[in-house]
Amino acid sequence: YAVMGWLAAAQSLIIAAAHKVVGGIFQFFAFTGEPMFQVAQALFPHGKAEEIRRFKVILPIMGCILGVVIGAIAVAATLAFPNLFTNEPQVVMESLKVMWPFFFSLMLIIPSRTMQGLVVAEQDLAFYAGLMAVNAVLFAGAVAMFAINSTGPYMIMWWLHVAFYVINNIQFAMRIGQQRKLQTA
Repeated sequence: YAVMGWLAAAQSLIIAAAHKVVGGIFQFFAFTGEPMFQVAQALFPHGKAEEIRRFKVILPIMGCILGVVIGAIAVAATLAFPNLFTNEPQVVMESLKVMWPFFFSLMLIIPSRTMQGLVVAEQDLAFYAGLMAVNAVLFAGAVAMFAINSTGPYMIMWWLHVAFYVINNIQFAMRIGQQRKLQTA
């Protein structure tokens, strides 16, 4: 996330301010994924394979639903109160340009955190730590490469953020699916 801030600051003061506004709102709403991470661990059933399988199906679906709801609330609040954090019209206008990737990032982070919690609940910590470290380096590298090789809009950085969470969700869903197959075998 620091690389995203650096890129925004490198483009202009207005974009840096817009990124601070949107980034702050994103972080505020993204925090709602943390309870799902904790629920996955605290309520993980131990024992019957059927209960575990059902839990691994239901909880990510709940995370997806919560992600869409939280994303919609965040976008609606941002659109309804665009001057909540700044009265500078250029900053507000720049902030509103990234509403679609902002929505998709919020929509995806919550199921991602949910599935991460499931992986941690199964004590697959080496996979979790390794994957998160590799993904963080790859994401920072992608954003930095964009910054070096582009003078394009800062919106692309937010689409990279969406891509990060799409990939993250796929990786964790595949891991949960592998674990499910191992438990039924």
